[in-house]
Amino acid sequence: MLLLTTTACSTTLARQPAAVSTKAPLELAVWVGPSPTLHPHQANPQVTAALFSPLVVIDPESHLPTWGPDVPGALLESVSSEDLRRWDVVVKEGWTWHDGTPVVAEDVARGWQAAIEAGLPIVSTVTDIRVRDKATLSFALAAPYGQLPALLANEAFLPLPPMAIDDPARFAEAPVGNGVYRLAGRQGDALVLDAVSGHPAGTAASDRLLAVRTDQPAADQQLVVVPDGVLALPGDADRPHVVRAPGRQLAYLGFPLTDPRFADPDVRVALSQAIDRQALVELLPEGAVVPADRLLGPGMARSDGPVCTACVHDPDRAAELWSAPDGPLSLWYAADAGHDEVIDAIAGAWSTVLGVDDIQLATLPAEDLLARLAQAEVPGPFRLTWAADAASPSRLLEPLFGPRGSANDFRYRADGIGDRLATADLQRDLEEALDAYATVEQQVLDDLPLVPLWFSTVGVAMDENITAGMDGRGLLDWASVERS
Repeated sequence: MLLLTTTACSTTLARQPAAVSTKAPLELAVWVGPSPTLHPHQANPQVTAALFSPLVVIDPESHLPTWGPDVPGALLESVSSEDLRRWDVVVKEGWTWHDGTPVVAEDVARGWQAAIEAGLPIVSTVTDIRVRDKATLSFALAAPYGQLPALLANEAFLPLPPMAIDDPARFAEAPVGNGVYRLAGRQGDALVLDAVSGHPAGTAASDRLLAVRTDQPAADQQLVVVPDGVLALPGDADRPHVVRAPGRQLAYLGFPLTDPRFADPDVRVALSQAIDRQALVELLPEGAVVPADRLLGPGMARSDGPVCTACVHDPDRAAELWSAPDGPLSLWYAADAGHDEVIDAIAGAWSTVLGVDDIQLATLPAEDLLARLAQAEVPGPFRLTWAADAASPSRLLEPLFGPRGSANDFRYRADGIGDRLATADLQRDLEEALDAYATVEQQVLDDLPLVPLWFSTVGVAMDENITAGMDGRGLLDWASVERS
């Protein structure tokens, strides 16, 4: 339900285009990959990051959400709740769309309602959206949830201008945004982006950039964005300088716990400790992934506590713990994922360390593998990846290990896990909540329904005379791109 309530007063606004830089444009092309639409709910998020500013900013060190007057890149002045179910957010003054009209609470409501109608999962619990005044929006959640501020950095929560509803086709082609760059036109396959001078988040370092959306990068593009989870630089993307930042994906081997052959935790630990994660990482492009030593990777908000002892490569202990299950051992994975060499290495480790000679490799299209997992029809360890849609620990722990988790393909049902997750979700202080989630993470690591393998990274590859960085969401920091 969307209920728009406004005060009786009205204001006449002069509609002036947002100011743009008047300096000479730079010929600096950024390859971002395909994005047929520019609607932020459907577009390549790397493009969205240039044209739209988020409600909250994810700190690149702590990966916690930040907002308020001391965070210029965040659109929200405040985020508050008394009971963690009914929330209020206040939009800062001084923010405008690229056509000069103010960004107001009604725009936030419009964006959320559109995301709900589009069925975007991350907004599925948001309801009863009410615009209180020009700046204030209130809404309810289906249940109390203290991690809501972390979710607000996701593209599904971006505000949308009236144009998005009034002329959706035109908006998808040439959106009016509120980011540090505005869409000024097109140059062949590239979007021409002009910096917005005086932007509340700060003026971008380059006056003009070209965002290229082709399937593969070309040699004349000075900067190439490597998205989260993409292991190799695509196409003609070899550049002398690569900057990497932690991603939010966990690659793992899951166990079908309903199969009695994998009910003994010692069997699962043995299979895990037989694997040399560093050796796996070295099979993949340099810097693409880092070995997993826990469940929450460095791109997630997390405490320093949990330790995965089963992630340590220890062939002697693995052999000591190993008790061969009845029948052949099968290892399942998705076809066309580019991981054949990794799967061969895992099977080789199990053969060498544990003496397992009969290992059957089973590969299926990803959708078929997921369908079989949903029906508990995968009779062996399976390699999958989970990509969290926000940096909150709950966005990995709950779907994978919660009693009703959408990705709990292991059928993991540990005593107390649901209560511990609920306790963490109800913490008011985001930093203190990390300790509560750490108890969940440690319990899962002790039970080991899966084997963590590696964490993803995101990155930019660029020419030597180009500088650029990544933001806390793992997206290109467009304002930082410049010729050095």
